[in-house]
Amino acid sequence: KKTDEVLESLESSLKQAAADTGGEGAAGAGKGAVFAAGDAGVAPGAAWVEKREKVEPPSNLNGELRKYQMAGLEFLVNLYNKNRDGILADAMGLGKTIQTVALFAYLAEVKRNFGPHLILAPLSTLH
Repeated sequence: KKTDEVLESLESSLKQAAADTGGEGAAGAGKGAVFAAGDAGVAPGAAWVEKREKVEPPSNLNGELRKYQMAGLEFLVNLYNKNRDGILADAMGLGKTIQTVALFAYLAEVKRNFGPHLILAPLSTLH
């Protein structure tokens, strides 16, 4: 519940920043950025770019992504396309690892980007 309150507050702040800058968005989100709660499964407060690339699951991924994981993959691909940084920050067990693997599979298959890629993770995830 507290997380939802914080995200709603962040969403409100982002909308206000966008209005104050004449649509430029917050934190350099750029014109055309929208801040929509629940858009394609994205949490409230997330900056989502309107003209986003439609992403299909990579054929070289040995697994199936759930709808919300596909939304996460699409989010990551569009961050990549805009040369922006971002993170997946949701509850444990929702598939951040498979979404990251799917991103690398997508980059290899579609963008022909085979790396190198730097992955930072807590040591506890390696055991």
